[in-house]
Amino acid sequence: MPLIELCLLAKAMMRELIASDENLLVLYDQLTLVKGVGFVVAVSMIIVSDEFKTITGPRKMACHCGVTLFRKVSKVSHWAHKPMKTLLNMAVLNAIRNKLIHRIYAVARDNRKHKNSNIHALA
Repeated sequence: MPLIELCLLAKAMMRELIASDENLLVLYDQLTLVKGVGFVVAVSMIIVSDEFKTITGPRKMACHCGVTLFRKVSKVSHWAHKPMKTLLNMAVLNAIRNKLIHRIYAVARDNRKHKNSNIHALA
């Protein structure tokens, strides 16, 4: 069986498992409503955090994934869950790209200049 078929089969089995458990389904639905969070990120977060029972807060998850730095330390811990960090980075980049595309099309559609609402702290 080709690898792509095995992946699709695994994904279908995971979807079936999620649909069979009401708590998992509610949690999955809540996570996937967040822009940039799809099937892979949602399922990975649920698995890594044991349905948010073992990793109970965002700071703990950020530390676990290695996306936060500690004071006086300039590098991420080698204990970081690097696959989860990679998934989160990809999700964030896709959300930013999506927002950028929507802004570009809004400016083009409305024939107007983009109003930058960001306040620069160093300006």
